Amino acid sequence: MSFKLTAAAVFVFFLEVWMENDSASYYTEYLQPFFQVKVSLILVVLLGTVLAIYHSELVKAYKEDLADNARLLLSAYDDLKDYKWRARILKALEKFTKNESFVLAAQLYTYSVKQAEGQLQIKINHLDGYVWEKTDLNAMVQTYYSLDLSLYRDFERARKKFVRGEFEELLRFIQKNNHEISTSVEINDRTAIQYALVRLALDLLEDVMDFEFFLDPAKVKKITNHKRTGILRGLLLKGEFYKFLHEGNSEKKGRVYLTKTITIKNTDHVFLLTLSPEILDVEDTEAQMENLVETLIEGMHKAEQITYNEDST
Repeated sequence: MSFKLTAAAVFVFFLEVWMENDSASYYTEYLQPFFQVKVSLILVVLLGTVLAIYHSELVKAYKEDLADNARLLLSAYDDLKDYKWRARILKALEKFTKNESFVLAAQLYTYSVKQAEGQLQIKINHLDGYVWEKTDLNAMVQTYYSLDLSLYRDFERARKKFVRGEFEELLRFIQKNNHEISTSVEINDRTAIQYALVRLALDLLEDVMDFEFFLDPAKVKKITNHKRTGILRGLLLKGEFYKFLHEGNSEKKGRVYLTKTITIKNTDHVFLLTLSPEILDVEDTEAQMENLVETLIEGMHKAEQITYNEDST
């Protein structure tokens, strides 16, 4: 930088002298002797200045290219790690489905939760899965759920009291929302969410007390056709495994679904298992289901650990 400033100052000095004197006499008196003797030095100075500027630009461009290439390499490395991890996860899902006689399919989803504009917003994306041959399955690719925060908080408050052995608030929640569902004219997302929370509350109560619940089957069918919420109900239980049955009259009728949230690579996931109806005929159904859940979770964490160890070597 100092060299460039010096060269510029010399140039400006000669220019000012030229302008203040007659150009012919100025050249004869000042420049001609200098050029005759020092031409090579001036050329060296000018050429050196040009080369210095050119070299500076080359170095700058090289550093920028190097930084861009480094970013591309890091991105490619991250993509490779993600590919290897996804391959391990898919292999674990395939092995689990093939080894467990009641399992027809195993699906893994990521999910995220945000609170905004008075809503609890949940986004679910399909990550990977494996389906046993000849099994008809329509996997959900992506879906969104928007829960009214006041409705969700009412449910959570009632659920926490239920865990402490206080059932009254959960019963009131069921009665209030069941009445709203029964009298609603239009079936929309709010109706589907209300039904999901009422259904979840009933599932919590069924093991501890008898409770009469009636909702027009035709309306239930309309609600479930509008928006399926089984995986949402499992997600809201926050770490507990949740069982639900297929609601409908297709060939999928009677299928059992298990879902549970799990953390993998510091990211929230939820898996969905599709089970044969025959699992309901075994004596220890609940124990069998719980064992399936634990086996899958163990396989997921093992796949994650193998990938981590490979990346560290």
